[in-house]
Amino acid sequence: MNKFTLTFFCLLIVVSLQGQDLILPHLRHIGAANSINPALKIDSATWVVDFLNINNGLQYSGPSYNNIVRSDQDRLVADVNYALQQLVPTGNNFNVSGKVETFRIQYHSSKWSMQAHHANRYQANLDYPRALAELAWLGNASRIGERVDIGPSFDFLSFSEFGVGGSIPLGKFRVGLSLNLLAGNSIIETQKANASLYTSDDIYQLSLTTDYEVNTADLAIEEDLFDLGLVALDFSNISLLNPDVPSFSTSFGSVFNSFATSNNRGLGLDLGITYELNERWQFAWSIVDIGLINWKNNTAVYTSKETTNFNGLNVGIVDFDDTESINFETLKDSVEQFIAFEKNATTFTTSLPIQSYLSAHYQLSDQIELGALLYGQFEDTTTFGASLSANYNLPFIRVGAVCSIVEDHPFNMGLNAILELGFFRFYAMTNNVRTLFDPLAVTYQANRVGVGLIF
Repeated sequence: MNKFTLTFFCLLIVVSLQGQDLILPHLRHIGAANSINPALKIDSATWVVDFLNINNGLQYSGPSYNNIVRSDQDRLVADVNYALQQLVPTGNNFNVSGKVETFRIQYHSSKWSMQAHHANRYQANLDYPRALAELAWLGNASRIGERVDIGPSFDFLSFSEFGVGGSIPLGKFRVGLSLNLLAGNSIIETQKANASLYTSDDIYQLSLTTDYEVNTADLAIEEDLFDLGLVALDFSNISLLNPDVPSFSTSFGSVFNSFATSNNRGLGLDLGITYELNERWQFAWSIVDIGLINWKNNTAVYTSKETTNFNGLNVGIVDFDDTESINFETLKDSVEQFIAFEKNATTFTTSLPIQSYLSAHYQLSDQIELGALLYGQFEDTTTFGASLSANYNLPFIRVGAVCSIVEDHPFNMGLNAILELGFFRFYAMTNNVRTLFDPLAVTYQANRVGVGLIF
């Protein structure tokens, strides 16, 4: 089977786990906050070292997993019809992001600060119309004589970054920047995503019209295995009725080696500023991920612009019992018969999704700090979010709560904690507290854990 066709449709069916970080800007007492504003610093510390700072985000349209799958006596039942009813006509999405910052080292003097860091990052986004899901499950009987738009769009980006930067005070202001050297691991970028299906009301023949253009480079994705550079995720044991955390493996050596040898080079820039009005009020603004990656290694542009007539599509076995998951092998082989992608090797350039943070913090007392945040992400479409926070300082530990709002997810209550044991800092946070108790019941979550040293 054509390798790209196989990979493309596998990604539409089995998507790996960018989500907005609406908690970290409120936690100015850990070194990781410097990653979203290079002007932020911990006043009481000279050296700040963070390592293995890990965060991930997940956001998707429609009902949660627990709303679709339920227990019926001794077996699990998937209510797919209910799931279809919860989708909107266009713009349904599945967004995922992850970042592993292997280290961030900061040095602060009375006049200036400097930092160096390394991180491995990935993000994925699947956008699809409801008609595509209805066609896959219900067939086309209700669409006789109609032309239906079914074109999905998939984007995937994985890259590494080494960055250096610093900040200086200017009166009550502090200005910071970070210059980041980027190395692309792999990418799928959908430039055009148009597909429509027409079912003849005469002889019921199907007519598929496509206009697709997809850029790829250094694809290291198999049907169930996603190689993200530092981490490789294996989804082979996961199905609709058997949800689980994917198995994973790490390779620090391969990350640094691939960074040194990669031909997919780029530059990024983070800018930040803080303003300390008085002892109680502090304001901050940053714009991060201003950057480009020029893809040169194993690049290809796949296009499909044609109209194909065919008599039917064999979807294979669809079984929702506990012993057999959905079998799409027959579906993929059938798809290959009427969709052909033309391949052309060429280099191309992509930009990073720019993010911006605007925050205000008020020190209510020695123990209590309040905060507010506005967030924006600027890509092909613009996404906004907001959050309010309250943090309480206890001996050895800081605890807090954050209420956040993002598009299609109007209310999320999160928790965070920073354990302070001498030089050590251990921190964990989630923007949706339900994730801790029932992760399959939520459709939006962002989580972070990390370890640091302050001295």
